[in-house]
Amino acid sequence: MKTIDIANLITAIFDKSRGSIEPKALYSDLDNAIIHSLLKFIVLNEDTFHTFSRSIGLQKMVFGTWGYFSPRYQKVVVNEVLVNGLSKLLKHGLGEEYLHELIETMLHEHRHCYQRKYDLPMTKVPYVNPKLDYEGYFNHPMEVDAREKASEYLDAALAYMYDFISQKYNMCEESTI
Repeated sequence: MKTIDIANLITAIFDKSRGSIEPKALYSDLDNAIIHSLLKFIVLNEDTFHTFSRSIGLQKMVFGTWGYFSPRYQKVVVNEVLVNGLSKLLKHGLGEEYLHELIETMLHEHRHCYQRKYDLPMTKVPYVNPKLDYEGYFNHPMEVDAREKASEYLDAALAYMYDFISQKYNMCEESTI
């Protein structure tokens, strides 16, 4: 499964719904379906990821900063540029990189939730501020683990998202969900 498959699915949904729903409303609904499918995927994979709430926070961040996990508030926050208008970008062939970043960010940050919840040994290693020592931050055991898990589960999350959205919009005969 690739991000292009999601983009093609979104285009097919628009083609199928032509005239029956306002495009702006459909874009908004699809953006929400993308997030909802990722949160459901995370819950279904609770042996690897964790979520303290069934929602995420959205925040304007500098470009290149995609998200973070706040241990204090036990919440994952994602750069709003990855979510708002994503389905519209995908429909027009421009959002594949953003979708990829969104999935990896959501998985990565929810892995941090898991690390904290289960007090994994790597959480005992002093954390490094990326603004002060990017290499130390990048190589911190928590960051290495979160990147590895996000990469490992990326294809499965994409496939789940595809099935979830296909089922929601009645785009397939049978679903694996």
